[in-house]
Amino acid sequence: MIAEFKGLFMTQVKEAESLPEHGHYSDPDDDQDEESATPEIAEVDATPTIALQKIGFNDFVSRLTLCAEVYGDLVFARTKDKRIDRHLRNLQMIKAVQTYGFLMHLRSNGCSDKDFREILKLTESFVLRRHVCRERSNDTEALFARLCANSPKSPVKPTEAAYRELCPTDEKFRSDFADAHFSANLIDRARYCLEKIEMSKHGAHDELQVLGSDDVHVEHIMPQKIKTKKAKDEFGDWVSYLGTNSESAHSRYVDRIGNLTLFAGPLNIGASNNPFGRKKSAYKDSAIKLTQDLVKLSNFKFSNIDARSKSLSEIAVLLWPRP
Repeated sequence: MIAEFKGLFMTQVKEAESLPEHGHYSDPDDDQDEESATPEIAEVDATPTIALQKIGFNDFVSRLTLCAEVYGDLVFARTKDKRIDRHLRNLQMIKAVQTYGFLMHLRSNGCSDKDFREILKLTESFVLRRHVCRERSNDTEALFARLCANSPKSPVKPTEAAYRELCPTDEKFRSDFADAHFSANLIDRARYCLEKIEMSKHGAHDELQVLGSDDVHVEHIMPQKIKTKKAKDEFGDWVSYLGTNSESAHSRYVDRIGNLTLFAGPLNIGASNNPFGRKKSAYKDSAIKLTQDLVKLSNFKFSNIDARSKSLSEIAVLLWPRP
């Protein structure tokens, strides 16, 4: 990072031309003639170089300060626009850190709040789809670098077109969402998806929001552990309840979206032979529709997780549309 900053300073600040080290940072094109160029074997950088006009030192510092302030507002979701901050928190939950450079470019160069909100909405869908479908992160990062060359005054259409080109199809997203594993390090992404799906069940408006993780947690309907004596004492005998091959199949199903819901109430299952039946008695008092829907099920086994995952994936395609 220090070397990159030094290179930027030397090539973009007018006063740097008088420094002894400036000669080491001359334009590489000045030192390359036609005979020395070897395009056949040259490595191509996927990230484009954006030409910047040289500016004075004071302007450079002012610009650097502005970008630092904007970046902090983005990372900590403190822009003072509640709708923008909500989108920024969503991007944090999705784990979309590769978007911040592009968003800083827009925010620090005069992008309107209206356009910025639209960009954030498009970005949520695009990044979630690529993450769920396990698309190449290098391609995603290169795209956001290229987008920094676009004008922040009218960014929506070119951004939408660029997203559309690299966005997974509905068929792939539907299939991969149903099969995705939301392990412990991705639990915030699971929460984001569940919250959005829950909100969709309450109507088209955002007046109702799910409480934070301190009040409502992501609940594994089939517990994360079922084999140990402690797990059986606390959550019931899921091994017997699930039947043949339950222990080997558990890892393939436990982190899928169909096994997750949102829940705030206490659970006291004990060593029950029908642990899902005991859970339903607590779920029925929940105000969360996703959790209330579970009460309608007579059983909750691997086939139910599979069916629920596919059902939620149909909703996901609608909630996070392809640009």
